[in-house]
Amino acid sequence: MSISKIRLEQKIEFEPIILPKKTIFQLCSLLDNYDGNVKISNIRSKIKFELDNSILISKLIDWKFPNYIQVIPKNNQKKLEVDLKLFQNSVDRV
Repeated sequence: MSISKIRLEQKIEFEPIILPKKTIFQLCSLLDNYDGNVKISNIRSKIKFELDNSILISKLIDWKFPNYIQVIPKNNQKKLEVDLKLFQNSVDRV
């Protein structure tokens, strides 16, 4: 699914949030053949998506991504080589 257009009535300032994977899949499913407006609101640890005939409410993941620039060393000389297929299979099992 791809969202080709988004129209905002006003500029919105917001804190970054993290949605659970299941919520993203459910939202994609709801939006798959939907061509109307979506009202999005959040309070503390929950987010609500309102479509014409559907409402999706989800908890937010209470965590912030670390600043990757600070986490990854700048002068790292170490290199890791792995077999791609073995690595993918390991990630799939996890």
